[in-house]
Amino acid sequence: MEVYTEIYAQVKGAEKLTAFTDQYDQRIDSVMKEVEAIKEEREKARYDEIVTEASEKLADAEKEITDAEAELEQGKAEAQEKLTAAREKLENAQKELEQAKKELASSQAKIASSKDVGAAVSSVCRS
Repeated sequence: MEVYTEIYAQVKGAEKLTAFTDQYDQRIDSVMKEVEAIKEEREKARYDEIVTEASEKLADAEKEITDAEAELEQGKAEAQEKLTAAREKLENAQKELEQAKKELASSQAKIASSKDVGAAVSSVCRS
């Protein structure tokens, strides 16, 4: 919004009067009184306009911050969910690995035991 701090005005009827005469000064004074009469009203209107505009900008900025905070919280929650899921998957994989190691050790023990039994049978059969 444009703001004016000065005005140049012509008083109707003053152009027909001679400047610096009592008649001219009276005409100008009467118009100046009318201008002064609306001065406070216009100052308040301008003040209210500035406050309203600033309040709107502030409200917009606060909404932007609130939206950004909500987005951040949502991002944190999603990241936490992904991290929790990844940890769970890792723990499950670790358990599977441990189980597979046990099965491997058990199978290796059976094979070793079978070889021992097979060697003992072979040795008995040769005798």
